[in-house]
Amino acid sequence: MSEWVSTNESTEQAPVPNVLLIVVDDLGYNDTDAINPGGLRTPNLKALAESGVTYTRHYADATCTPSRVALLSGRYPERSGFRPVGAEITAEFPTIAEALAAAGYRTYLTGKWHAGEERPQGWPENKGFAQWFGFLNQFELSPEPGPDDPPMRRPTYFNPLLRRNGGAPETIEGHLTDLLTEHTLEKIREFRSSDTPWFIYHAFLAPHAPIQPAPRYRERFEKTPAGAYTALVTQLDDAIGHLLEAVDGD
Repeated sequence: MSEWVSTNESTEQAPVPNVLLIVVDDLGYNDTDAINPGGLRTPNLKALAESGVTYTRHYADATCTPSRVALLSGRYPERSGFRPVGAEITAEFPTIAEALAAAGYRTYLTGKWHAGEERPQGWPENKGFAQWFGFLNQFELSPEPGPDDPPMRRPTYFNPLLRRNGGAPETIEGHLTDLLTEHTLEKIREFRSSDTPWFIYHAFLAPHAPIQPAPRYRERFEKTPAGAYTALVTQLDDAIGHLLEAVDGD
């Protein structure tokens, strides 16, 4: 048995950790060998799972936005009106970014928000993130349809429209997974030069539809829908590996 005691020796402040929170989108529970031995090979996800804690009986909402709201707020998403879509995370429930900012952290979002985008007051910059780079939802990744196009905007991984700190969307050339990963790697290098602790929330779109892996990954797998999905998940796993390497590096 042990007990907590306050002594002169225990008054030294513990180091404050940096935090990288990675979210993937629509990845099936059994899709990878991180959980399922027969799943797709994802060595970086598997290594992360084996070196940490996995929650095999945790239940999340079946749709995107409520899951994100629950993760960010620590509350049932219904309490902010997200059943399944709401206007914004309720102001009375501080987000993890707001809590960490209040504790002196530098806060940043890379990637997909989709946690209330109807009004700017619900956007990342008003929910605890000092800066961000990404997109409010997957539909704004592509331009407004032209007169001869289908009426609804469609998500895309190629040359997406992305925002910086709530500004107007601008086209960035490249593959979305690569662009987001490279951006967070740049931020990790930048933040390392400061003594201020940091929190980066990195939210991929992958492997959410449309299944559009980068050509260098697509050509490695058979020309079937399953092959395309394997390619997109493989690209995602490699990207996660790069992020973890950056965090663990000197």
